[in-house]
Amino acid sequence: MTEVQAIQFTQDQARTITGISSETLRHWRKNIPYLAEKSGKAARFSFSDLICLASTAQAIEDFGASISNIGPVIDNLFRKLAESRPAMLQNQAIIIRGTNATICHVDEIGKLDFSTPVMVIPLAKLTESMRQCLLPELSAQQQLDIPFTLQSVRG
Repeated sequence: MTEVQAIQFTQDQARTITGISSETLRHWRKNIPYLAEKSGKAARFSFSDLICLASTAQAIEDFGASISNIGPVIDNLFRKLAESRPAMLQNQAIIIRGTNATICHVDEIGKLDFSTPVMVIPLAKLTESMRQCLLPELSAQQQLDIPFTLQSVRG
């Protein structure tokens, strides 16, 4: 029995799906060793890598984090997510506390210790938006009209 190969995305596809610019990705490579290992035109990214890229972008945009400050945490997160199954990430959240990142089920968020600052990034919205990008659903209105009139043919 052959092993199923995971889908790998090119650098351009990864940037398109996650909305990250080439300049941003280039800058992140300087601060995240995991990404530095994926340089050049032959670089390939897994779906878990895309989740981590999008989560990193959200941490920077929504929380004002600096990649130079959270780079080591994100590097650790890339490695943890690489071991997880993409289908399992839908109901998960990334928890960043200090210099540590963990992944937990959304139902467990209420059990977290909030005595110190913590960053929580739910993955449901990120995974859904990426799924929509990869597998867009066509609505009935998007179907084109037939360019000719229908005729009955007897044969």
